[in-house]
Amino acid sequence: MDRSKLSQIIQYLQHAQQDNELLLHYLQSRKDNVHDAWNTLRKYTENRFQNYPSVFLVDQHVTFLSIMRKGVYGVLKNRDKFGRGIVFLDSSKWNLTELSVDDLTVGAVVIAETFWREPEVLKNGIIFVQNMGGFGRTHVQQHTIYHLMRIKNIMISLYSPNQSPTELFEIASPEILPKWMGGKLSIEEAFEEVTFFEKHLR
Repeated sequence: MDRSKLSQIIQYLQHAQQDNELLLHYLQSRKDNVHDAWNTLRKYTENRFQNYPSVFLVDQHVTFLSIMRKGVYGVLKNRDKFGRGIVFLDSSKWNLTELSVDDLTVGAVVIAETFWREPEVLKNGIIFVQNMGGFGRTHVQQHTIYHLMRIKNIMISLYSPNQSPTELFEIASPEILPKWMGGKLSIEEAFEEVTFFEKHLR
């Protein structure tokens, strides 16, 4: 590891040790297990400064705004019946000439970090809804082993996946869902606006 990356890791860990709010987030995300919380902090720091720095250090604001405007990624304003945040990926709107898999990873990081700092979501968790319409061979080819492992490692450094697939209507009423999910709301009524994420954009 080069000195600049090592210096960034040390600085972030030193900062985290002095930031009670940040430490509390890590503890809450791991149900007050100190060992697991420390491992999560360590993994996140390694991913951010050593393993995948380009995903964290690019101009997230421009990339994320583009993704939001196209409706590829997003977050619903309402929660499911367990109080969990609802994140979606609409593959039917993913145009590979406009957005790369790297761009989508940036979007996922912004959403994950935003939700990770919400006490309600730390307590209840999130669910992920994906529309596979329009997802073809060219999209699959974008998902190399490297890209799949990158998003897996980043998400696990923030969240612990532990939910099996389920029917959406079993956990979320059509009253809170957009029409393309089988609900009753327009996109404007259902989706969070970019202001929800702005405090976490670099």
